[in-house]
Amino acid sequence: MKYLRNRMLSTIVGTVAVVMSAHVATGQRLVESQPDLSPLSVYNVKRYGARGDGAADDTAAIVSAIAAGGHVFDGTSAAREIFFPVGTYKITASIEVPPNVVLRGVSRFSTNLTGSTISVAFDGPGIRLVRRNQQPGSLFHLGGVEDLGFSGLGSAATGASRFIELGDSRAVNVSTGAWNVFIRRCVFSYSHGYGIYAAHSQEALIDANWFRTVKFPVSFPTVVGAARLTSNTLLDETRIPGAIGMQFRPGPLGGGMGPQLGHNYVLGFEYGFWVTSMVGPTIVGNIFEGVYRTPIVLDKHAADGKTADGSGTVGFTIEGNTFINWAASAADFPAIQLNAARGGFVGANAYQSPNGAATTIINYADGAGPDLTRDNIFIEPILTGAGIAKAFPLNNPILSRNAVLGRSYLQAGAVVGDLATGGFGASEGGRTWWDAANRRFRVWDGGQVQTLTMTRRVMLPFGPTVGVNAALGTWFSVTATSGVPVTIRDPDNGTVGQVITITIRNASGGDLNPVRWGSAYKLGPWSSLADSKNRSLTFAYDGVHWIEIARTTADVPN
Repeated sequence: MKYLRNRMLSTIVGTVAVVMSAHVATGQRLVESQPDLSPLSVYNVKRYGARGDGAADDTAAIVSAIAAGGHVFDGTSAAREIFFPVGTYKITASIEVPPNVVLRGVSRFSTNLTGSTISVAFDGPGIRLVRRNQQPGSLFHLGGVEDLGFSGLGSAATGASRFIELGDSRAVNVSTGAWNVFIRRCVFSYSHGYGIYAAHSQEALIDANWFRTVKFPVSFPTVVGAARLTSNTLLDETRIPGAIGMQFRPGPLGGGMGPQLGHNYVLGFEYGFWVTSMVGPTIVGNIFEGVYRTPIVLDKHAADGKTADGSGTVGFTIEGNTFINWAASAADFPAIQLNAARGGFVGANAYQSPNGAATTIINYADGAGPDLTRDNIFIEPILTGAGIAKAFPLNNPILSRNAVLGRSYLQAGAVVGDLATGGFGASEGGRTWWDAANRRFRVWDGGQVQTLTMTRRVMLPFGPTVGVNAALGTWFSVTATSGVPVTIRDPDNGTVGQVITITIRNASGGDLNPVRWGSAYKLGPWSSLADSKNRSLTFAYDGVHWIEIARTTADVPN
């Protein structure tokens, strides 16, 4: 019995040895079958043991391929390419890519990920492009990722999951980051986390990528620094709760310059682009289709709508975009929401057939304190197709702080009083503005400020003293309802050459006692005005006095 047991054990051990030997031999043949391109600065991950079968853990092999050409992160690493042949490479831990290194696959041009794909099989950052300096300073990375696919954990992924991280979210500081990197022609699929998460990056080029069923395809929570995001496709076909296509904010390190967002396609998502307190962002030539709420939001708050970060976006450009079927959630949302947005331009865009619940195309609100939405220029939005959405909210005072160029009207932004004209001359002639405080158009004629006269009758309240604001009209009328003495005060806000008429109506029941006139009036004798009669006097202003130039030849009945 003992002899039989030992013989069986010997047979099993021998069989295992043969199987292991065959497995090692197969792996060795796999490595040996790959050409060694390292003399050309190209490192094939399969030469370092990666299987690419979607089952084996290829993390260590990929790290070895990256380290083979040097593994320093201070910017002195040799320039090289890490090559991924066709296959699915499962990773179970974050892989860090030093400066000057490019990850490249065979092709990402397949919706079912049949090219070179990295399967991120854990809830964390998959690929991390990072540079680490001993001292604060330049963080140029100059590496990138291209022609690779990425797949994730789907709904099991949390906010900790990132397919690609730029910088290190564990060390957001001025000594750690990834400047001037590129990510292009990649596919990102199936994650309720992030696609590209920029913990600290400047001048990133994110171009021609394809995102599908990724909750947050692109996020820059700090140091946007002239990021360029062009020609990307973002698809949210399953309506992931809270999904946002792209989001940007100054964050703890500041640096809210840009971004440049151009010629991207966005389908679905709760919000398309959420831009928080950026300086000079350009949003040009994008297409938004079926966004459930608002395609473009400019705000002083982060995308949670609660966390204040900065004082609002300034100097923005939104032009040449297409908005189709926004507010797809069947609730009232605009195509563009401007909160605490200043000094920007919303040009000609296409607004087509929103959900019937949408009532407004461009909406706006003020931030807290001095962070107002003001000094913007809007091209009047025109709705085509179906829908009831109006260009702007009606009778909202915020619009008066902005200018509108409409198809049938021009609305200048209102000022209180007059523009500061110190130093003006003939070259500024023709500048016109709306004085909201006095409700008048004003113009600089090359030498002085003039009022663009609007014919208007102004009814003045009767009392011992009657005031006249010459900015409000051309004809002023007061009806005396008692015989008490009355004084007509010198007009306010007159302009040289202005002509006004003042009519005094007597409805007191008796003769009207003498009317007193302010010292600026120059007029002929005034006689008593009989009951139920009225008298009109016309005055011209010479800059000092209001000079009578005409009056009714006889008192006329009321």
